[in-house]
Amino acid sequence: KAIEIVQRAIDEDVKQNYLEAYKQYMNALDYFVLAQKYEGNQRSKVLIRAKIEEYLSRAETLKKHIQTQDEQRSRNVVRANGSST
Repeated sequence: KAIEIVQRAIDEDVKQNYLEAYKQYMNALDYFVLAQKYEGNQRSKVLIRAKIEEYLSRAETLKKHIQTQDEQRSRNVVRANGSST
């Protein structure tokens, strides 16, 4: 399940639909964490942990990007209204 969700996240990421990609990465991470928790094989746990770190890093990058875009939109709205706060 986590792999299916992360594939959707990657697809959205490629399409530059960053908000949806972020949501999908976070959803996938929930499943990866559960998988790691219940995995009995130590090697598999290590591999899952590596994927968690990889996708978490990408999600954090997307979150920062989304926040920056939101701030820029807010500034543009203020300028369009002719007022500054």
